[in-house]
Amino acid sequence: MTLKFFLMDYLSKLRANYPEVSLRVTNAPTPQTIRSLKEGRIDIGFVSGPLEQDKDIKYVPVRPVRDIVICGEKYFDLADKARSFDELRQYPFIMLTKDTSTRSFTDSYMSKCGANICPEIELATSDLIVEFAAQCMGLAFVAEDFALPAINNGRLREIKLTAPFPERAFYMVTMENHPLPPSVKLLISYIRSDIEKSNKNMP
Repeated sequence: MTLKFFLMDYLSKLRANYPEVSLRVTNAPTPQTIRSLKEGRIDIGFVSGPLEQDKDIKYVPVRPVRDIVICGEKYFDLADKARSFDELRQYPFIMLTKDTSTRSFTDSYMSKCGANICPEIELATSDLIVEFAAQCMGLAFVAEDFALPAINNGRLREIKLTAPFPERAFYMVTMENHPLPPSVKLLISYIRSDIEKSNKNMP
């Protein structure tokens, strides 16, 4: 998710401005990315929160993430007003598999709200979740970024929640006191520059 909706633009910019710079890019769920970072197999990671804090890792929030419930045409009537988890639990649900930070986040929040929703369908990627929801296979939890194109073209609608998910974030993670190669430092400089500009524009 972080690669698609955050990192891709920076990689393209880096390649365009510095074609001689080489970066090896891999894609993995957040837990695996954190393990690879701690084992020294990668120099930097971009992951979605929330995250368990580790004193040896430096966490920099780089972009907010909003989680929503979506539905296809069969369930559009549910989008006419805000719904509680209790109201929605009677319908089939589509979720990510349990080895993702997003699934851990949604399960944890629903538990705090006293809701227990077991999905009928579990999928490995959010892109697939959007397609299954558009085919009316059930309601779905997904990060808003994945669903926006289908919402904008009318294939999906967002079902507002009476207790919306708390906002979370994408994080840039590096090991504390670990020397970084020049290419990674250059990438970080691009990202920090945009963060500083964004902070200056905040009211």
